[in-house]
Amino acid sequence: MNINIIILGNQGVGKTTIIDSFIEKKFFPAEHPTLGIDTRVVNVKTDNNQLIQYNYFDSEGSEKDNSTNLSFISKADGIILVYDGELSEEKKKTDLLKWKNIIGKYCTPDIYKYVWLVCNIKSKNTIVNIEKEKEIIKTLNYSTNLLSVIDYEDHTHKINPFFETVNNTILEKDAIKKRMGYKYQNERDWCII
Repeated sequence: MNINIIILGNQGVGKTTIIDSFIEKKFFPAEHPTLGIDTRVVNVKTDNNQLIQYNYFDSEGSEKDNSTNLSFISKADGIILVYDGELSEEKKKTDLLKWKNIIGKYCTPDIYKYVWLVCNIKSKNTIVNIEKEKEIIKTLNYSTNLLSVIDYEDHTHKINPFFETVNNTILEKDAIKKRMGYKYQNERDWCII
């Protein structure tokens, strides 16, 4: 069973550092920009002994909207969108809207329930107002599950809970349950067949 999670955001916002820090369990700064798409894989066994392979696709963050670089988004079960928390409000809105439009071009509308926003901070001197970030997101009509603010240099304690939330939420997605072999019994119950 494969689950595909795409990590999007502008070049240099810290996508590779975030995914590598999760996999390596320590702060792992990226030294070179990603070219194309890098894939990281994490295998997890569920309570019922089913093996799930989480494929994390780390994109280059190119602003070019072309089908060669971005068509893989259509295969996403979930999307982590990383943006720069140190930008002006207008620049954040512009960037988030650009990525929302790209996601909308390649995915079905239900994907927005499985988009997580990460406000990445690279400077220890930057203070982020969470309520202000939520306002920005609300004005863009993102129906996102979670907004996480991650301090670039001191975020290892936030990374694992963040990815656990993403992974567990995706497992609750109806399409994933069907792929896992669950059968829908009634309004609230799924059972393994």
